[in-house]
Amino acid sequence: MKTGHLKTGPKGPSKYTPAKIETIAQDLLEYAQEKRENKEPIFIQGFCVEKNIPRSTLTAMVDKTSIMFRPELLAALSKFKDFQEFDIAEGALQNRYDPGFAFRTLKNVSGWRDETHIKSEHIERKVVLVRHEKAALEDASRDSNKILTVSAG
Repeated sequence: MKTGHLKTGPKGPSKYTPAKIETIAQDLLEYAQEKRENKEPIFIQGFCVEKNIPRSTLTAMVDKTSIMFRPELLAALSKFKDFQEFDIAEGALQNRYDPGFAFRTLKNVSGWRDETHIKSEHIERKVVLVRHEKAALEDASRDSNKILTVSAG
């Protein structure tokens, strides 16, 4: 693994050293925990604004093909997503969030989807909310922006 500054450019070395990225990973989890305890929405954009980190920089740090990639930040972001997913689902059940908004958001950022089950004799259809971990993880690794984007529609 590379040490020191992660990237150089016309302006010199990056300010995001491995130690700085480790701090960002810890701050990310503390941010999620604090928001959860205060029953406030947990959004990655809020973290980026609060810490003055461009979302594109954070995205580059979790992109496995980037020179800025740091596995500890990827692990922290995965835990952050768990906090976010749980908060959205719990918030919808407690009427803190509109259920339709929560459902669409979970479909967008957590890989939830509708699945139709058919009973054999009566051809009764039932819609069930399912989360497919493997598919969500594959999507996240292909498109890091999916991890970081929340949509109301």
